[in-house]
Order: sequence, then structure tokens, then C-alpha cells
Amino acid sequence: MSPFDFITKKHVVGFVAGLAYLPLALPTAVPFNLDFIPAAAVNGSVVTQFTSSAAGLDSPKQSAINSTVWDWWYFDVVGTDHNTSIVLVFSLALDTGFIGASATIVPSVSISGTFPNGTAYGYSTTAAGGAAVTTTSEGGASGNWIGSGFSWVGSADMSQYTLTIDAPAAGIEGTITLNSKAPAHYPCGPNVVGSNLQVGPNIGWANAIPDANALVNLQVGDTLLTYTGVGYHDKNWGNVPFPSGFNSWYWGHARFGNFSIVWFDFYDAAGVEHVSAYASYLGQALAENCTLGSITVRPIGTTYPPTGDGNYPTGFTISIPLGALGTLTATASVTRTILGVPFYERWIGTVSGSLNAGPPSTGVGLWEEINLLDL
Repeated sequence: MSPFDFITKKHVVGFVAGLAYLPLALPTAVPFNLDFIPAAAVNGSVVTQFTSSAAGLDSPKQSAINSTVWDWWYFDVVGTDHNTSIVLVFSLALDTGFIGASATIVPSVSISGTFPNGTAYGYSTTAAGGAAVTTTSEGGASGNWIGSGFSWVGSADMSQYTLTIDAPAAGIEGTITLNSKAPAHYPCGPNVVGSNLQVGPNIGWANAIPDANALVNLQVGDTLLTYTGVGYHDKNWGNVPFPSGFNSWYWGHARFGNFSIVWFDFYDAAGVEHVSAYASYLGQALAENCTLGSITVRPIGTTYPPTGDGNYPTGFTISIPLGALGTLTATASVTRTILGVPFYERWIGTVSGSLNAGPPSTGVGLWEEINLLDL
């Protein structure tokens, strides 16, 4: 059964219309699900998926969208110049479920980025025509936020994702391509059926592309942006309103040398710590774990655990035990704040890391802190 079989006859016209807006030819060799998410939220309870299934890693994780749940697909690229960046988020939520969402239209999309000189740009819009998402049996997904000008196409095996932007109202058009360098995973282990999907109570996470070689070709106003960098794609979702689901989280990803890492350090609404550790080397997973002690993430320049003092760190130290291989350590140092609001900051910067305190390798990454204690 499709996770959006709640759709009634009144949505059939919109569903059929959605077929015309799919960003890809429907696959014939790979089984797939096609989900149409209408613009209007439903009344009543919904079912949220917190155990992985054959439905696919990158599939929608809500049976419907009501006024309290949320679901999103997130993509980013960090340029090797440490200044250029881009983030896109395709969301399904109302503002009662997620901060900043629309009050009336469920599908929305936002883009934010920085030019090589560090100047920021951004745009957000809704998809009044609804959203169409296809998911293959291998886990890859493709989506179109109908009428917004934003869509993406994912390969069946999640090895490549291409985002297409055609938003003349924003003066933005072009493509972003991610070619994966590291295997997909869940918070507590690899991409297998039956895995726990909760990175913390009531919040799910699935990481389709922990690291990618990325190519950006965009026209933003009068500026042509063409650059390569480090790419990333994941999705989060929750079955309670976002502001009530947790107190704070540190999250980030980076590549240094041949290592790729992703980290989560999460304090739930009861003040209990949860973590997720991921590391790979030359495309081979070395760590996929969510037990306490599987990773240590600590801020530089602020207190830990986070408080509601409004202060944010200048970087992070990350330590990941790798069993017989030893310990992988890294220091992430902020070079630019690319988004900042009273309860949230997102940064790009330099990452230096090594195995067993050996010769360090350097690279780039993107990371964030959400601190709802600051609200």
C-alpha cells in the first residue's frame, strides 16, 4: 500500500494532473511507488514510519500530513573555496507542525546560498498544485513540488541525484548534481529493512547521500554560478510539532582526505542525550551507530550541553571510535555563518582530521546547531 492511500476521490483529479509534472519518465525496470501529496492538510491522526521497510529509504514517511506532523528532503553543497554554498529543502508541513511553513499549503520549498564573495541569497515558495514523489524499490526517490519550479530526480540506487530549478520569479534557474561517494545509512546502522529510524524520540532520519561529488550550474539573477564541491542529501520527519520534539541538536557533515563523516548529537525534550555516528573511507562504511559513546561531539567556545544563553560555537570537535582501527578525530572550524536566526545557526568551514592522531587531512563541511531553548 502506498503511504498516501488516504487520498479520496476529490484528490484524483490532482493526482492525475501530478503525473504530468513528474520530473522523470516513469521507471519500467524498477518497481516504484507514486505518491501525490495534496496542498491541503488532512484532519485527524496519521501514521508515521519509524522502522525501515521495503518502501524505500528516501520515501515519504507520513501516511498523510495533518496540522502537527512534518516531513522534508534536504540537499546541500559546499564549495571548495569555503565561501560558496547552497541548501535546498523540500518540505511537507503546516506552520503548526514546522516553524516557518505555510499556514495553508502543505508543500513548500526553500533555497538559500552564498556567492563566492560570501553574499547571501535566498527564496522560498509553496506548491499549490501539491507534490508528487516516486520511490523505487532500491530506495531512490524523485520529487516535483508542482508549480513551484523546483524538482529533483534520484537514481534507483541513490548513486546520483539531480535537482532542477526553474523559478523565474526568483531569478534562479539551473541544475545541481550529486554523485554519491559513501553508502546510505539510517541512524543506527546500514540501509536494511527493519532498522530503527529515530535519531531521537519522535524524530526520524534517513541519510541517502552522506557525501557526494557535486556540480552546481545556476543562474542567480545576473550571476552565473558554476562550481564543484562536497554534496549531501538526507531527510527528516516527525510525528509531533517541531518546536516540541527536542531541546537542541548538533548536526553536520564533512569530507577530509578520503574520510567522510556525519554527526548528530541530540538532546530530547526530557534532556536526554541521543547520538548518531557515521564514517566512511573511500566509499566503505566504517561506523554506523547510535549508541552513546559511538561518537563525541563537543562545541568550541560554548557550554555543553547547550543552554538557552543565545551563544553559538566557533566550531566543533568530533571523535568516532572505529574499533580495531582506532579513533577518527576531526575539528570543524567555522569560516562563514550562512544562516542565523535566534534559535538556529548554520555554518560552512574547514575540517581537519586524522586517524589515531596521525598526519591530518583537511577538507570542508557544513554543520548547524538548533537550540530551541533560545525560543
